Amino acid sequence: MGNFDKKLIKFWEIFYKNNGYTKVLVGLKNTIYIAVLGLMLGIIIGTLIAAVKVMPKYKRLPKILNGICDFYVGLFRGTPVVVQLLVAYYVVLPLLGMNLSALTVCILVFGLTAVLMFLK
Repeated sequence: MGNFDKKLIKFWEIFYKNNGYTKVLVGLKNTIYIAVLGLMLGIIIGTLIAAVKVMPKYKRLPKILNGICDFYVGLFRGTPVVVQLLVAYYVVLPLLGMNLSALTVCILVFGLTAVLMFLK
């Protein structure tokens, strides 16, 4: 019996006989959940920010909102998503006294990052 056959048998034992496939299915479900809800959040917020960007700038409120949107875009565009996830989960939420699940934080961060795709 070759080395590949031994590894294949070991994989089969872990993946199928010990119900390892259920963990893969849970991960797949969570991935789809994060992707769909994150994109929906990104579409909603992206539409609102795009509406602010096309508002006439001769009044005070649109200028302030445009500045806030520019700051948001500059902040999120300049940092990697992994850094955003870590900062949101370990820094921002504890400072605000909030205790959200990791899945909720992922959805929020990926949604806020998806906004950048819809703005351009």
